[in-house]
Amino acid sequence: MYDLQWNFEKTLAYEVMANLDFDVKLTDWLTFASVNSYRYINRTRKNYEDPRSRDGAGYNGNLDDKIEQSYRVYSNQLLRFNKLIDKHSISGVLAYEWNSYTFTKNESTVSGSGAGFTVADAAATPRMIMGAQEEYAVQSFLANVNYAYDHKYLAQVSFHRDGASNFGVNARYGNFYSLSAGWNVHREDFFTLDFVNQLKLRASYGSVGKRPEEYYPQYFLYDTQSYDEVPGGIITQVENKDLTWKKIYTTGLGLDLTLFERLDISLDYYNKNTSNLLYEVPLPSVTGLNKSWQNVGSVRNRGFEVTISYDVLLGVKDWDWSVSANLGLNRNQIRELYGDQPEIIVESGSGVIDNANLLLKPGMDMDTWYLTEWAGVDVQTGQPQWYMTNEAGERVITNDYGEASSHKVAVGTASPDFFGGFSTDLRYKNFDLSAFFSYSVGGKIYNYNRIEYDSDGAYNDRNQMKLQKGWSRWENLAI
Repeated sequence: MYDLQWNFEKTLAYEVMANLDFDVKLTDWLTFASVNSYRYINRTRKNYEDPRSRDGAGYNGNLDDKIEQSYRVYSNQLLRFNKLIDKHSISGVLAYEWNSYTFTKNESTVSGSGAGFTVADAAATPRMIMGAQEEYAVQSFLANVNYAYDHKYLAQVSFHRDGASNFGVNARYGNFYSLSAGWNVHREDFFTLDFVNQLKLRASYGSVGKRPEEYYPQYFLYDTQSYDEVPGGIITQVENKDLTWKKIYTTGLGLDLTLFERLDISLDYYNKNTSNLLYEVPLPSVTGLNKSWQNVGSVRNRGFEVTISYDVLLGVKDWDWSVSANLGLNRNQIRELYGDQPEIIVESGSGVIDNANLLLKPGMDMDTWYLTEWAGVDVQTGQPQWYMTNEAGERVITNDYGEASSHKVAVGTASPDFFGGFSTDLRYKNFDLSAFFSYSVGGKIYNYNRIEYDSDGAYNDRNQMKLQKGWSRWENLAI
């Protein structure tokens, strides 16, 4: 409280948003639509520690100024058409989309200011100056056409070309497409089952692209350093001019069924083949470099999903109660790695100090954990134990964590055996009560908190979990 008579921290933030949206009806079946937005955010912070205060005495006064600015630009130009000719219905869109983002940050810290002086010019010593900038841009061209005949036969075709700034200069654009068809069997003249309100068959095939969340995975990156006021840099990431879109090709088959106007059932089967997987691949230490973003291979996902919904109180006045449940199964398998490599080890991003690794290997699940295998506690000494592989290829026990870490193995996968959820929605006049539950069964989770707070002995400074009364960390099984 004593320091607060002089010290302070002030923050100021303001935001500007502008939108320009309009539609122009060119004909009774053709419309042009434009959606445009701009968003600007500015944040400033000033942190002052007076030389008379305890916090500021060490530097004879301390002042930190920071300013952050960001802006986003979004534009979508859309040409829509919708035409009905007898029993034929055709609709579609032609579109162009642009999305960009820029962020800048500047911060300075100075010391040696006189009491009460809260501007950097009054300080004697510059302690820290830093700045940063991040930006990306994405643009897309899209064409989509939908066709229906007499509400019985449905078809759709689309094509889009996407470009993103965070890919290599040789491969920034990707082409994607989709085809789908549907058949409303219940609308056929030959269909006479009155209790079946809907019976629809669906089939589709198409591709989509995904890009990394990082802004600059394609460039050489440097960790800048200075010595004796001479600037320098250390390469931390290798350039990849051919880094390109992760592509997912999906085949889907489905069935939609409604019975007695209250029971809805949807069944879906899919087969996804993903190529150009995006991973941050560690490089051998002998290269003197850390990592490089690569399109590392392909993986296949196959799965089945079922959703069931039931209207419990259909026809009851003022009441409405529906329940639903779904179940999903998915199995994935790595099909190929770039350069025909037998395996790749990548970081999972699940920890800070002890980051768990994943093993990418053809024929295996892409979420396979690759870890040092725990062998329990030595009942005679209480020392931790791990498994390692000896020269004969046998798994043997060792007390040396460093030695065991050189012999990691696949220890299970994070992929669940099955997953799903269920929900209920109850309404009475203007009151409603809803609940949703989800579950996932199977799959192994890397518990990073246990590494920090309940160390197995690998870190001598981490063993902080307080046991419940009567609990024992070790058991002497030899008794």
